[in-house]
Amino acid sequence: MFWRELVFEALKGDKEYVKKLKEGLKQFNLKAKELAEISEVPLSTLYKILSLEHVPRMDTFRKIIKAFQKLEKYEEKPYIAIIAAKYILEQIKIKEITVKNSTFKLREYPASELNEVLVQAVRAEKDGCLAIVCAPIASTTIEKVVDIPVISMKPSSEVLIAAVHEAAQKIIGK
Repeated sequence: MFWRELVFEALKGDKEYVKKLKEGLKQFNLKAKELAEISEVPLSTLYKILSLEHVPRMDTFRKIIKAFQKLEKYEEKPYIAIIAAKYILEQIKIKEITVKNSTFKLREYPASELNEVLVQAVRAEKDGCLAIVCAPIASTTIEKVVDIPVISMKPSSEVLIAAVHEAAQKIIGK
């Protein structure tokens, strides 16, 4: 794994670390600006590190390592995000799906309020998910916030009738 190699090179010295960091930019086809965004390290700091003007602090070093860990996860299998209430996510029994010889892992993002849904949508995109599946009430808003496909979960008529039935029971039970 690249991030481990980066750690080992850092143990050898600053020049070795920077050389390996530059190799990582090439390997993952990244510009310094993109690594800065993924790692949340200021671009100016990253430029100083790359030009050996600045030795990274431990927190900066960790952020860069975590960025490469994320990038390596993306290369494993692509992810599809599912944003829904926790009780719905608990009912999902599968962790990946295969369509036309392509396998996608499912990544769950629990949310019960609209503001949480928006935060989770941004997080899912940042985590590298390739698409988002969510409730129709949230999908139109999420589409305005992210640049990946957003698919609405449409409840079946059986689910709707069961919910109406439960509502009627609560009314009668009062």
